[in-house]
Amino acid sequence: MLEASCGADTALTAPATQVAASPVGVAMGVSSTAAAGATPRRQARRPGRSRLRRASCSSHVRPPTPDRQGAHVAVAVVDPHGYWSDLTLDDLGCALGGTPGWIAGGGTGATPEDAIRDLLSKLGTAGMSPDPARFERAAIGYPDSPHQTWILGTADSTYMTAAVTRSGSTYTADPDLLCEPAQWSTGPAADPRGQLTRD
Repeated sequence: MLEASCGADTALTAPATQVAASPVGVAMGVSSTAAAGATPRRQARRPGRSRLRRASCSSHVRPPTPDRQGAHVAVAVVDPHGYWSDLTLDDLGCALGGTPGWIAGGGTGATPEDAIRDLLSKLGTAGMSPDPARFERAAIGYPDSPHQTWILGTADSTYMTAAVTRSGSTYTADPDLLCEPAQWSTGPAADPRGQLTRD
């Protein structure tokens, strides 16, 4: 875990400047003498050099202002086990094509797949066309991150993305961005855990 500390003057310090990534990302705990308690959280910081900005402290205390945003602590994120995936949506056959013009409520479920199925049901009720018949997890970033990207589409081509978030034991799937319709990726870029066909 990367430990950082916020002083009473919102100065940011970190005793270690290197942290190893895990399958869920980088754990970061922020303690503060200016605000009660500590705030551990996971961040999808990619391997390499990263900067923790002073605004990370000021946002715990009060809304950040320009004079609090300049200072930073340099941190190196290492990934000795190769958890991070540099794949992009383009690699998976979903070049981004814009923002949906329709609105639909998010889906929920005990698993990401259940949340996606619930979302698809709501999209169908909202009259979405085409009706997605296939969905796959996009193997982007860290494999066990609580924030996932899924691709939805017809049997033959991609259509849109959904953002899936875990909170406790519940997953929520929200419609995100449209894809430029293209063939599904069938190579090693696809996540085998996500190659699912809707029942």
